[in-house]
Amino acid sequence: MKHNMAEAKITSIVWMLLSLQLSSSQISPTSNASIETSSSLPQSNMNEPTTSPNICTANCVCDLARRSVSCNNKGLTDIPSGIPNYVQFLSLNGNRFQDLPAFSFVDLPNLVSLQLVQCAIANIHPNAFAKLSQLRKLDLRSNLLENIPNGTFWGLTSMTELELQGNRIEHITFSAFQGLTLLNKVSLDGNLVSEFPIDLFNDNLNLEMLSLRFCKFDAIPSFESQLVNLKELDLSGNSITLIEGNSFQNLPSLRLLHLASMFPKLSNIDENAFLGLGELNVLDISDNALQTLSSTHIESLTSLQVLNLKNNPWFCNCQMGMLLQWLRQTSVDYFDPFWQCNSPATLQGQIVFTVSPIEKFACEPYVFIAPQNTAVEFEDPVVFTVSIEGDPTLIIQWYLPNGDLIGPEDGSSYEYVRAAGKVMVIQRAMEYHSGEYRVTAENSHGMTTIFFQVLVFNIPTTTLPTTTLMPLDTTLLPPPCIYTPIQVRVTDITDTSATLLWTAYNSPDLLGYIIHQNEFGNQNSYRTALTTSSETSKILQSLKPNSNFILCVTVYLKECPSFISLDQCAQIKTTGTPESSELEALRIKHRNELIILAAATMATTLLLVATIFLIFWRFKQPRSLRKYEFQATDDTVRFADLEPVDITAIGLDKRRSHTPLEKNGSVFTYDNPSKDIIEEHEYETPSEYPMKTFQAEIHKEPLPPDLPDHNEEDTLNFTHDPGLATLLSELRFQQDISDIDTDEEQ
Repeated sequence: MKHNMAEAKITSIVWMLLSLQLSSSQISPTSNASIETSSSLPQSNMNEPTTSPNICTANCVCDLARRSVSCNNKGLTDIPSGIPNYVQFLSLNGNRFQDLPAFSFVDLPNLVSLQLVQCAIANIHPNAFAKLSQLRKLDLRSNLLENIPNGTFWGLTSMTELELQGNRIEHITFSAFQGLTLLNKVSLDGNLVSEFPIDLFNDNLNLEMLSLRFCKFDAIPSFESQLVNLKELDLSGNSITLIEGNSFQNLPSLRLLHLASMFPKLSNIDENAFLGLGELNVLDISDNALQTLSSTHIESLTSLQVLNLKNNPWFCNCQMGMLLQWLRQTSVDYFDPFWQCNSPATLQGQIVFTVSPIEKFACEPYVFIAPQNTAVEFEDPVVFTVSIEGDPTLIIQWYLPNGDLIGPEDGSSYEYVRAAGKVMVIQRAMEYHSGEYRVTAENSHGMTTIFFQVLVFNIPTTTLPTTTLMPLDTTLLPPPCIYTPIQVRVTDITDTSATLLWTAYNSPDLLGYIIHQNEFGNQNSYRTALTTSSETSKILQSLKPNSNFILCVTVYLKECPSFISLDQCAQIKTTGTPESSELEALRIKHRNELIILAAATMATTLLLVATIFLIFWRFKQPRSLRKYEFQATDDTVRFADLEPVDITAIGLDKRRSHTPLEKNGSVFTYDNPSKDIIEEHEYETPSEYPMKTFQAEIHKEPLPPDLPDHNEEDTLNFTHDPGLATLLSELRFQQDISDIDTDEEQ
């Protein structure tokens, strides 16, 4: 207490001296007299003009102990004068300066922190912050700056933190941060900047935190090699849709990388995008449009601790399964309940790391090489090969034209399969081998079916001999079909349409082209269309927005069957958002889930309340039975008459072996043998027992009308007699003892 009082006195004295000094400077500006203050404080400027007001009397808040001045929201249009030069913390937020002229703070060389938030500053002249060599933090948030020219921050050689959020900055000159060798943190969030000069941060080797959230970058900025010590980079909310390989290779010290909430959404990340980030601890790519991510993308992040993947339309295929297996072998924290599968339909809405077994993450069969339509001469061998990939492992089966399954080689037939079903051999082509074959590839994700034709020609046939005995003749089948591949491509893709182009097919047997349209993963969406032989393009309408399609073109010949090869197909994805019907179905699904959850919560709450009520009701303790005032009223006496017991004074005397009660006015007196004396001495007869005298007050209470008449003996109220309690117990009183008032003791 004494220490606080002493400190308060010292503070008062210092303020008094400071006031005297300011007063002296106003009264006699030419005087050379000086007033010494505490040695721990810098001296005030004694050469201020007489018109300089005391800033602490102009509705500003001054804190001498902290050396701070706050003049927020005072409507100032110029930097106020009269601020003591020893001030270290100056806040001028919410004023209307518009311009900061050169040498605006030349009289404040000791400033450490300067706040100019929401001051409508549009221009900062060179040398505006001259002489502020001690300034460490400059806050210029929410102003009207559009450019950062050279010289803006000249003189701020000690600055470590620069806040420029919420301005309109579009251009930053290459030397804007020149000389700021101690700069540690820069924030440019919410500006219009879309690119940096390559050598912008050449002098800022100590920069550790750079925030560029919600700017206009459409690609990862090129940092060259100057930010070798940068530890945190935030690019969230920009327009980056693709992250190319080696985008961060010049940031070897990076620990935190935020790439969330891009607009338009980030949809593609190169497998080598994160190479060189061996020190990265946190990677945030949430709230984007990513569908696939493999372990190859992040296996180079050997120091990764947190991976945020939530709120992306993840396609939970075999790649996602391999990523999850990789994560389970590490210590990375990826457990976010909003990391959910968006497709396939069987896993939609499920939390990725709760999907079990891992085999549910499957890749649908994809055909790389399909068997071609083939013509083979009678009794010649022919081999067909198919290349289909999928995860889990595919089951591949071949079927003859008559529907019979082709089995492995066992010497019992001319046809058999090898190499886990990827090769089918017809060792000797016979007539029954002609027709349409079928190959199926199936796993837990789905099944793909391929059709192809086999034509066996030069099958010998014998005609009946003629009457002219002409020699036997042989009939040959049409020659085999020969196909020339065509090239297919797609242009002008919108949300509901696309233009399909293909090269012309030169053949006199050409009748037209067949267009095949199939939505990825939707077996019921297969459509075909026939065009004329002169057409080489077709506009496909009524496509589903934001969906994947496979579009193929086959030639329609006069004699030969049509077939589809990989070269004649193209895969596309339409733009736009899912159809409103799907969104409505999704909303209904979520609404039903919320209703079910609310109902279950209500039922659980009611059950819990009922259980608590039952427990309290069941185990409610009755009033204490240790203290009772047994009143021998007319009610209790008549109730005791259920059994023939003499409760008169004589009867009581006989049962208790003591002298009868004596009535004296309104009080009955009776003697009771002293139990402790009886136990201590031996007496031959009860009459020799020593007696204690007790009194019972008479109570007169009317009888209830429903009880029969009784003798008119006075009602007794016996108290302090344990022997009487035993007697009443023998009479088996069944009166409800809960109605007895135990609060008042006689």
